[in-house]
Amino acid sequence: MESQHGFLLVLLAFLLFVSGMMLQPFLGYVLGATILAFMLMPVQDRLSTHIGSALSALVLIVLTLAAVILPFALIVRNVAKDAEDIIVYLDDNAQSLDLDKWEAMIRDTTGIIVNLEQEARRALNTFASVTLGGLPNVLNVISGIAVGFSILIFTLYYLLKDGNNFVKYVEGVVPLPKKMVNDLLSKTYCTTWAVIKNHVFIAVLQGLVAGVGLWITSVPNFVFWTFVMILMAFVPIVGTFLVWGPAAVHLAITSKPVEGLVLALYGLVVVALTDNVLRAAIVNEGVELHPAVILIGVVGGVYVFGAPGLLLGPVIFGILKAVLEVF
Repeated sequence: MESQHGFLLVLLAFLLFVSGMMLQPFLGYVLGATILAFMLMPVQDRLSTHIGSALSALVLIVLTLAAVILPFALIVRNVAKDAEDIIVYLDDNAQSLDLDKWEAMIRDTTGIIVNLEQEARRALNTFASVTLGGLPNVLNVISGIAVGFSILIFTLYYLLKDGNNFVKYVEGVVPLPKKMVNDLLSKTYCTTWAVIKNHVFIAVLQGLVAGVGLWITSVPNFVFWTFVMILMAFVPIVGTFLVWGPAAVHLAITSKPVEGLVLALYGLVVVALTDNVLRAAIVNEGVELHPAVILIGVVGGVYVFGAPGLLLGPVIFGILKAVLEVF
């Protein structure tokens, strides 16, 4: 009997290892589909009672593509164009920006020799590489996104169509008492929704509100910087200030003091008020994660999963918290 158990354990470990190797390149897309299915499942349950689970899943995917993914693709295209414009601007205006003077000041103050133009280029390239999944060249990025996106769509469809059956299967397979399984699923459900509302929704909205301020004050390449602020809004405490703050200073010292003052007041009042009011309205303290955990989840998630990690990192930590509480 012990030899049989040992053989099954070795076989199970081997199959899990091989399955993990096959899943690893597309893990971010699979987990992203899982989170999307989780968010859409309440609508799926209601819609499926009228038109069936298969058709309702297809309808939700089409609506999601139309409402979220395609507009996001257009935004990414504009972001890439703005990033290219910034690089061209650096090339054309390297002398007028007097980068040598700033480099000399940094060298005299800190003793560090730095090439600001080179560092700016490197930062933009790193930003593009990380947000597109960390792949080394454009062809790999395009092919990887195409395959990953296809996997995301198919996974999302079957999770919506058969998600309830999958949950029942997991309940039957997990070797835990039924009450503990129910507690685990309940806490995981509440924690995941809390992370999505408390951090993802607030970060996206705050970044968009801050982007309106850049547009009002005619900041160049505001689409690119709005995208950056959405990403920065996931980082606790500093958030969007790292963009609109320097932008306000730049406007003030480049013969646009009125626009600089308007942007500073807009950021300090409107953007900050948006964050405070939303958090007070929707944050559930019972399942709130510490800002340090959110920060590690965001940064670590991006490095592990690419752009989907902005959402997946904090959600995974939230699920870990739920599991620890049940344990």
